[in-house]
Amino acid sequence: MREKVDSATRMPEPPHELDTVRLLRASDGWPAGTVGVLVSDWGTCGLIEVVTDHITGEDGLPLRSLMDDLFEAEYEDLEIVARVGERA
Repeated sequence: MREKVDSATRMPEPPHELDTVRLLRASDGWPAGTVGVLVSDWGTCGLIEVVTDHITGEDGLPLRSLMDDLFEAEYEDLEIVARVGERA
């Protein structure tokens, strides 16, 4: 059963592609609080990428496949950390 998110925490405007977002609840194996970037906007949900390329093995290669770092999330389950134009 999904946890209910208080409407006060919902974003007033949906995220745009390349906005940085944070999960308000667990999604597709990623815990609440995970930060990622919206890479594709699908209207009420989108494709999020979590950057994990800093997690490498002894050989210096990433331990995870790029596809493992992509997941779909409903916008009601996200909060915007930074808009694409606000990042330095």
